[in-house]
Amino acid sequence: MLGVFSGGPGCVPGITHYPQYRGRVSTNAGGALLSRQTLPEDPAGTYTLRLENIVPGSRFRVEADQSGVALADGIATQSVVSIPLQLYAAGSPLNSLRIKVRKASEEPYFRPFESQATAQSGVVTVFVFQEPDE
Repeated sequence: MLGVFSGGPGCVPGITHYPQYRGRVSTNAGGALLSRQTLPEDPAGTYTLRLENIVPGSRFRVEADQSGVALADGIATQSVVSIPLQLYAAGSPLNSLRIKVRKASEEPYFRPFESQATAQSGVVTVFVFQEPDE
């Protein structure tokens, strides 16, 4: 990101590079850097996705709903799984989640389960209802 700066009266305005920042920059009349805006794909914090009632041994996958980008995956070792995830700016498509769960590697087998959730600050709980695959 480039920032505009000015040293005051008699100084020549210039531009400096801030590689650690991305997004838009706001300036005042004097040209001093006041603020920056993050892009929708920049993390704004963290939250915990909690999957309850999941059958131990089940595979789970958390995806961004629209793009299918994998945000987390793994195998449940207990009936409750807590997954720390990044929270994005309001309106970001990365906050719309699709959760997929399946236990098909060993008996007893369970049918695929799929749900949706929206990321928010704190804890987001999803109740998993897995049906036996007979």
